Amino acid sequence: SDWCKINVQNNTVNSSSSSRQHFFNAIASMIGSHPDHSIGPMKRYGRHVLRYCKRAYTTARGHDKDALNRYILAHLFVAQVAGKIQGLIDGDLGYLGSASLTERQLMDLLDLGMNDVVKAFDKDSNTMAVGRKRRLNRSNQEVWCPVDDRQQLQLEVVTRLLSCAQRLYISRESWDALDNPEETLEALLKLPSPNKDGEWIDPDLPEEQELPAEVLAKSPWMHLVLRKLITRKFDDVDKEKGPVDESKYGSGLTSMQDRLRTIL
Repeated sequence: SDWCKINVQNNTVNSSSSSRQHFFNAIASMIGSHPDHSIGPMKRYGRHVLRYCKRAYTTARGHDKDALNRYILAHLFVAQVAGKIQGLIDGDLGYLGSASLTERQLMDLLDLGMNDVVKAFDKDSNTMAVGRKRRLNRSNQEVWCPVDDRQQLQLEVVTRLLSCAQRLYISRESWDALDNPEETLEALLKLPSPNKDGEWIDPDLPEEQELPAEVLAKSPWMHLVLRKLITRKFDDVDKEKGPVDESKYGSGLTSMQDRLRTIL
């Protein structure tokens, strides 16, 4: 913790890269193996480690980036275990003091991780061989592209962070959308226990309200996945193939693209 704090304060994060890989691999292994015992130390020291991780992430490469990704996964795991111990629903993030993964922290980490994913999409689009493109166009088939261990780790970090961020966003917006949150909370506190299916049933509880489309359009999923990746792929298809032949594919593809672009 002190090592991370000093490097962040002295702005020497990049110059300390020789020790970074071993440090973060060790701490990720330690807290990931004993998450329940790591909650207390994380509350006291986790903030400085997380700050260093975020500061170093943009310039880290290779094994250094892998070590930082492993630490993020371990930090996330400890937060989920803390939530379970603190009585939250499985998967909810618990309180870790100044090292807690708030919605803002999750979005900061997601932006860092998604930048690498977007770059990979751009690189794949720009460097794909012409012959391979023609073969794919003729066959009109989807192709599974294998990913190596490093890419798999990167995608795992992004998907887990995205799942938690989406969950927090929907929970917050659903709570804010209630007509009377205080009455809802009071009714929830009076519930005895869930039924055999794990559900709380009470006629006095208000019905669940559907969130409006404009709220869902601002969710992390829409912002990071649809806006940055899917619409980018649509643009690549438009540039490569030109106008869609509706007699062959129907108008569904075109209308779907138009709807997504309108939303985003």
